Amino acid sequence: MTRLCGHVLLSALLAGWALPAKAEQTQSAKPAYTLPIAPGRGITWAGHLDTEWLANLGGGRAGGTAADSVGHVGFSVGSAYLHLPAGGRLTVGLLGVAARGSQGGMFGETQTLSNDWAPSLVRLYDFKWRQDFGADKTLRLGMMNVSDYFGVVPAGSQLLNASFGLAPTISANVPLTPTYPYTGTGVVYSQVAGGWTGTGGLFQGNPLKPGRPFQGGYMALAQLERSWSDGTARTLAGVGLWRYRPAPGEREARGWYGLADRQERWAGRPLGWFVQWGASSGGQGSVPYYLGMGLRLEAPWVARPRDALSLGVARAWLSGAPHAAETVLEATYVWRIDKSLYLQPDLQWVFHPGGIYPDVLAGILRLHLEFF
Repeated sequence: MTRLCGHVLLSALLAGWALPAKAEQTQSAKPAYTLPIAPGRGITWAGHLDTEWLANLGGGRAGGTAADSVGHVGFSVGSAYLHLPAGGRLTVGLLGVAARGSQGGMFGETQTLSNDWAPSLVRLYDFKWRQDFGADKTLRLGMMNVSDYFGVVPAGSQLLNASFGLAPTISANVPLTPTYPYTGTGVVYSQVAGGWTGTGGLFQGNPLKPGRPFQGGYMALAQLERSWSDGTARTLAGVGLWRYRPAPGEREARGWYGLADRQERWAGRPLGWFVQWGASSGGQGSVPYYLGMGLRLEAPWVARPRDALSLGVARAWLSGAPHAAETVLEATYVWRIDKSLYLQPDLQWVFHPGGIYPDVLAGILRLHLEFF
């Protein structure tokens, strides 16, 4: 069944690339497209394909439907295989998006409802080198996604709204954050000591020009987090600072964020919950404050041990809009058909989309297939 579904989805993706529709230049702030490549000897391949359908079920900016397909394929190879010093790893990945319709044209939201949504494109997405110096120091160089390393809340990873990734105080105020689908050239260094992890990163300011990394300004980030265990439970808490300095003539932006994530068990089932918040100034200035929270319950039914149910609420305060804030309530269910294929229905209620439009109910259905 997996192979049949893969052929159907691949045909749909290629058809979408043959006749790409023009989509608005939106971007997601969630690390939806990190390749799940496990280290191994020699070359390790990975790839996945997502197709989703979006529908306006009432309210918002305009009725209608939209769809997109996203394919991501790549490989990883260790330094020993390349006859280089131990502890290194090269990852290369290619991303393709085929989009039809207009998400923002239907819902009018500030917080992107689907972290898959992007304009139709084919792009080199990953080209990075990781070098480990012992067990506590790691250096990464190359083209990568800033939201893979900063502001991550594991318990919110299956929620589809982009706000549950990198906070919208960053993505809404910085015109071109180096994240999906426009990863950027950068360097990230992290070090672990006594349960604390410090991470610093410097990325190009305009990821649309990868051949001229820092001529369009830069984005700098620093994050400090602490993790600890209590029996079977694990808690993570962190704070971060960031600064965006664009090319001359544009506005600088800066801000901070915080996060807390806990993994425990409830009635014998894995349960995770999270809280994230942020504040910013400068830049486009459309979202000065943000607060998000949610939970994920795995194996919600005895008969479905591999499924998961997630709930979330995200509130973005808005500047210069008739309504002071936009609030999103999301409920999503991951139905795993097998280890490489799942179907994910999702409902989102958006109050005051963009601070202007009527409340909207949005429905999303995503089909996810992993290869290799």
